[in-house]
Amino acid sequence: MTDPPKPRAKDLSQMQLFNETVNRLRRRKFVHDMVTKPSGVTISGRIGERIKAEIRGPDEEAVDAMILALRLLKQNDPTSLRRMAQLYERLPVESPHKTYFLDARAKINAQLDEESELLYERRQKKTGKVVYRERFTNRRVLDLLIYGERAHPNPKLRALVQDLRKSDVTSVLLDNTFNIVALEFLDGVFYLQIQNAALYQELTGKAFTIDWPTSPPVGS
Repeated sequence: MTDPPKPRAKDLSQMQLFNETVNRLRRRKFVHDMVTKPSGVTISGRIGERIKAEIRGPDEEAVDAMILALRLLKQNDPTSLRRMAQLYERLPVESPHKTYFLDARAKINAQLDEESELLYERRQKKTGKVVYRERFTNRRVLDLLIYGERAHPNPKLRALVQDLRKSDVTSVLLDNTFNIVALEFLDGVFYLQIQNAALYQELTGKAFTIDWPTSPPVGS
């Protein structure tokens, strides 16, 4: 009787790297601020006056620091959710945690493709007629700030973000929608980390450390 096939050392190393990457996200000030402090948008103004819009939530430095870590889950890095799903699909094991991971990753993808609350309209300057309308998906919202403004800007996305930034209202609505979508995305990723740690322990007998902050993070 032959022994069942074992995962490759390279795959186990990738699982460990994923855990470390998600721990860095758990420690970000963005996560702490979103779950412990008030967040949202306040819009005010009188007829004939310019409308004022203010956002409550993580500051720009906290968002920037979170985006740097978040990119590793969205690009073609070994810790991206796509690469991790490929790893799980080829693992020569049967485990509920493998199933939970793949099912949750599919659910995250479905949520990203859902429409957000953010509606974009572009109008003709002379007539005010709407010439383009788009209800942004959650994925589009993430990409707009990550790849259209903060990290290695894509020219088309950058132009769209710049147009949104021309209005105080659409600018804060973009930031607030991003914060909400990013937190929902991270919540799914944190669940993936738990399943990844459980499966790794099944395979190796070793436990990962998962950071569960009990006090506010230092810095961003």
